[in-house]
Amino acid sequence: MYSLLANDHYRQYLLSPAGSEHHKLITLVASQFPGKTVYDIGTHFGTSSLALSTAPVKVISYDIVNVRQVTRVPDNVEYKIGDFRFDSELLASPFIFIDVDPHDGIQEKAFHEFFLTVRYKGITLWDDIHLTPVMEQWWNSIESHKVDLTKLGHASGTGMIVYK
Repeated sequence: MYSLLANDHYRQYLLSPAGSEHHKLITLVASQFPGKTVYDIGTHFGTSSLALSTAPVKVISYDIVNVRQVTRVPDNVEYKIGDFRFDSELLASPFIFIDVDPHDGIQEKAFHEFFLTVRYKGITLWDDIHLTPVMEQWWNSIESHKVDLTKLGHASGTGMIVYK
């Protein structure tokens, strides 16, 4: 998996321990849903989608622009450009990882409200919940069942929201 990423700097993120980076945590969570489709929202260079690809799942990774640096796409990964909210299969996914730029709390709030509006039932993990004061404010405003998993995820914050 590590050799599939063209950028040496970002390749090191995949090797980082839990509590420093989120890749081991998202792989562990995804592995709880063998045979299912999981989503990676915010492809960027592709590190999270590659980490997820090591679980026995299908990965659909969305971004609004293509900047990924994956040299060979694993068979269980599909990259899409566009707004994930228009994906008719999204609501069937038991797990969605969200890491979008910029981390402004605005997009995160809109995505959370989307999940509530469409009555999504599943687990979402959100990256960088403690990165900035606005992200902290957004995270603290969540009334849904949530758990701060920063110690197991990314040093700048990883939060789980369970939608029932």
